[in-house]
Amino acid sequence: GIQHHDARARLMRLDTITRIEGFIQDALLSSPQIPLGVNIVRLAADYDTEGIARMARSIVVRYVGSDASTIREVPLVLRRTLTFELTHSAQSYLTQSGHDFALQMCAGAQLTLNNATPVNTGAQIMVPLYLAAERFEGLTDSTHYVYVQTWQCQVEEIFPTPPIDPCVKQGNCSYLFPSVAI
Repeated sequence: GIQHHDARARLMRLDTITRIEGFIQDALLSSPQIPLGVNIVRLAADYDTEGIARMARSIVVRYVGSDASTIREVPLVLRRTLTFELTHSAQSYLTQSGHDFALQMCAGAQLTLNNATPVNTGAQIMVPLYLAAERFEGLTDSTHYVYVQTWQCQVEEIFPTPPIDPCVKQGNCSYLFPSVAI
């Protein structure tokens, strides 16, 4: 009935994570807060790492993992915290330090993404995007200043109870395998 349909709608789609990555990328691309000339790429897309390393100024978006906690047991409801990393990289120019530019990119991402709710992801977003951590990764051989921001959002998933074979409920399925001696 209606409950079953609602539960299916709240089940996270297989492409939810890539859709959230895409949402983050599009939000940064269209943001007036991000300085011009910054390449915004998804690591999962068709970019080789060498190509990214050669870009003077870039923000790389990538999903890095999630954890889950149980909200309800029957039907199973999980609250998942999805974690995304934004790697901000800026090379120094004569007129502007890469360090200052990278910090400007970090601030721009924060103004753009904080409290943004990813749309069309196939997931029930319970907590919008928020900046969980920010750290200086260091200076690369090619004089890129690199900062990493950790962004999180929370989604809720409802898992309908799968139908269980009666033999499993009774704790004895041996009759299904008569040739196996127990």
